[in-house]
Amino acid sequence: MEFFTSKEQQGIQATPPSRLSPTGTVFPRLIGWRRAAEPGPRRAGRLTWLARYPGGRRLAGHGLLLLLAWAVAQAGVVSPMVASGAGSQERERGFFTSKERGGPAVMAEGYLTKWGNPLTTVPKRPRKEVLTYTVQEGDMVTLLAETFEVSPETIIWANPKVEEDPDFLSIGQQLVILPVDGVYYTVMPGDTVESVARKFKADPKAIVTYDFNQLKEPLELKPGQSIIVPGGEKPMPPRLVYTEAGVIVVNAPKAYGRFVWPTVGYITTYFSGVHPAIDVAGPPGTPIYAADSGVVTHAGWSGTYGLAVYIDHGNGYSTVYAHLSVIYVRVGQPVRRGASIGKMGSTGKSTGTHLHFVVNYGGGAVNPLRYLPR
Repeated sequence: MEFFTSKEQQGIQATPPSRLSPTGTVFPRLIGWRRAAEPGPRRAGRLTWLARYPGGRRLAGHGLLLLLAWAVAQAGVVSPMVASGAGSQERERGFFTSKERGGPAVMAEGYLTKWGNPLTTVPKRPRKEVLTYTVQEGDMVTLLAETFEVSPETIIWANPKVEEDPDFLSIGQQLVILPVDGVYYTVMPGDTVESVARKFKADPKAIVTYDFNQLKEPLELKPGQSIIVPGGEKPMPPRLVYTEAGVIVVNAPKAYGRFVWPTVGYITTYFSGVHPAIDVAGPPGTPIYAADSGVVTHAGWSGTYGLAVYIDHGNGYSTVYAHLSVIYVRVGQPVRRGASIGKMGSTGKSTGTHLHFVVNYGGGAVNPLRYLPR
């Protein structure tokens, strides 16, 4: 079939309207081809032949459709709803690149679909309520602090039983978890916003403006009322606690990195009131090192500890290294930080090769993890 400009359509008048099917598909059809009064060029006669040929009109309409479809395919036109810029390899497969995803719709496997931007993020809303958490097996204060995004001290200060012994949690124990770092305080008679702020070294304005406290003018605190002191600090004096495993020190000052790790391996038992040390397991013969400089006060057999080394660090701290297989040092010998003092073993009351590592401070055992590199 041939196409002509308006000047070339001298004696030919063509009207190709369209109709839309219920499904939205456009079906153009040729409905009126007629010859003009005066004879036109030879190509006009071809249209007359099509009009006379049985089914000619239908054939002409189908041919026009095929030509239009071919032209659309060559031009890369998919839909006016699709973002422009066709021609990439991704588009040939039916997908658009990230730069082309700004439009309201994209072509996916040949179908026009709405684009959902995967880069859209919903901002995390800060928690404002106080939670009650039930302790599960394996929980520690430090791990819970990371989970709820508060400091370990915030959890300790909000739970009196934990404050008595932060290193000992029992399964099923209920813990109060604040939404922010600070102190959870129960108002006493005579308390004011200013006096509470002074007590916990906090900003009075932070107490007043914190939504949980719901404080309005006049700023009067009611006895028995629970409030949060954002950014507050609660003094925790060290004290000795006597357990079946010995004497431990509660609330001893932390000093991460105060000591170096005495060996390499993995922790099998953590510090608690019934186990005032940590156990680090490893292969037999793994080197054991002095956690800090000091003087050896014991080197030899020590009851259930088996072969053990005791070191006094001269600043209120002392360390114990138990269940060794070999000892390299002797009593009275000064050792430097990181010096090799023996090898890991399973002597004494032991069920496997490991190091039983004890840190003492102020007359009792403290959690070694508070003084080792994190």
